[in-house]
Amino acid sequence: MRTLSSIANSKTGFSGRPISMRQLLNKMQVNSAAKAIAAYDINDFHRRIGGSFGPLGSPGGSVVRLGDGSYQRGFQLGFANMKTLDAPVAAQKLYSASVILSAIKCLDTFSGGFLTTHTDSTYAVISLICVNPNGASQDVLVTTMRTPIQDNVKPGAIIFEGITLANTTPMLGGYGLAIHVALWRHVDGDADKIADQIHSALNDAADKAAAAMAANSAAADDTSTSGGTVGSVSNFSVGGIKPVDLLTAGIANWVAQFFADKLIDQHTFMVSAGDIVDLADQTKYVASLYQRGDPVYASGELTPDIRINWPPSQDPNPSFSANGGNYRVYFLIQGHEITTIVTPPTS
Repeated sequence: MRTLSSIANSKTGFSGRPISMRQLLNKMQVNSAAKAIAAYDINDFHRRIGGSFGPLGSPGGSVVRLGDGSYQRGFQLGFANMKTLDAPVAAQKLYSASVILSAIKCLDTFSGGFLTTHTDSTYAVISLICVNPNGASQDVLVTTMRTPIQDNVKPGAIIFEGITLANTTPMLGGYGLAIHVALWRHVDGDADKIADQIHSALNDAADKAAAAMAANSAAADDTSTSGGTVGSVSNFSVGGIKPVDLLTAGIANWVAQFFADKLIDQHTFMVSAGDIVDLADQTKYVASLYQRGDPVYASGELTPDIRINWPPSQDPNPSFSANGGNYRVYFLIQGHEITTIVTPPTS
């Protein structure tokens, strides 16, 4: 069993020696030697699964001793537990998410430079991205699907209603969920090959980002070395480069150079881990749904039978219009309480 003296002699974030018992307990946010030992092992486990970016997310409190004598620490997405001080750490993740493409609205089509209105042949390639450093080198970091090709799309058309993109997101972590949407105009290209190429490029980017986070997870959770970016995924950087920026680096633009179909536009919607936890609460989920009085319904852009909550009604919804045409994309996202055992990577 680990001892308090061995913890005091290990790296604790203090620049000098010796340190007092009070300093050590304050550093570990506990009030007893036993809790300090449990906290050290639980924190080390948390670091090995990716820290605040891993499947448990950021810490939610200090170590507590439960009625059965075990030690437990809560995290944003789950908890870690030690039955005794010489037992291994066991952890469970408690949240996942489901994602439905509620609808895509065509506000205008590509006119080709003419005054007359043309119709589009439209499809979307949508990828769900969970940059979880505990799952680096696993294909489940990214799932990609392509909608059917919808011909004769006219201004005002509502297309691709109610398509389930994922019943759960198994690799959800503290990064949350990114939804990358690339909207295409079909000409004579291979839509399936385009989807495959986008998936491959995004999966490679997500894997690199996850690996960078895993390699730096200890520093990312220590304000003494990270400059105070604890829990801020968007600010986390390695060597001045933010790994998550790899996911919004114009993947579809790169793919579009090699295929005959035309990219209308692309966008990445971000859903934080905190959002997903909130959306697992039924009351908050119901409150997140667009109401009949919201402008998207009042204007006739969508009909009230189409349930949506993302992007949030108070946030601007980007137009997909960079290369002709004008579309908007809407989702229905729900969090779910689950129980999943968390183990560190074997390598």
